[in-house]
Amino acid sequence: DFAFDSYFDRIGATGVSISDIEAAEVPTASLDWRVRFWFEKKRLAIAERVRQGIPGQAGEMSAALIAGMTGGISSQTSENMRASGLAHVTSISGLHMALVAGAVLGSIRFLLAGFSGFASRRPTKKIAAVFALVAALAYYFLSGGGVATFRSFIMMAVMLAVGYAFMHKVRVPVTWRWVLGYAAAIAGLSELIYKSSKLIDE
Repeated sequence: DFAFDSYFDRIGATGVSISDIEAAEVPTASLDWRVRFWFEKKRLAIAERVRQGIPGQAGEMSAALIAGMTGGISSQTSENMRASGLAHVTSISGLHMALVAGAVLGSIRFLLAGFSGFASRRPTKKIAAVFALVAALAYYFLSGGGVATFRSFIMMAVMLAVGYAFMHKVRVPVTWRWVLGYAAAIAGLSELIYKSSKLIDE
């Protein structure tokens, strides 16, 4: 149902052109749309740069993993991925988000540990968690912001905030099982509110 998807994507109408395209005065786009457009341009540029550096299907797979651009993956490659049980890898979700956030978190902590005076006076774990959260948010937008990516980002944000930054302030016993459980619950609720139309499609 294209009308159903268009309604939730805030698309008022679609059509085809039978004449030459003419420039028209349009209202200034909202800040939300300008930010989305900027990230989409960066996303397309990154995907194109990857394809130039890695030709063939290897480049298309790399573009899918980095920028979420799966359109160039051939049917044969998709069939091979399904046959090997690896088709889910092309959908940016928890694995990819964990790799990005984990790499940034570990790198920042390792870098700050080299400055012993700073590391002894400042909460390097919290600082690294903030950088990891920013990196995860940027990756969410640059990868296209799909449903699985949104769910994974929310879970990662909750885990970073609770598990790394604020766990020591909680006065009740807190375990990683507790953190993961609440992260999954918050992610599911956020997805239901923010991307409910996409859940029906899935």
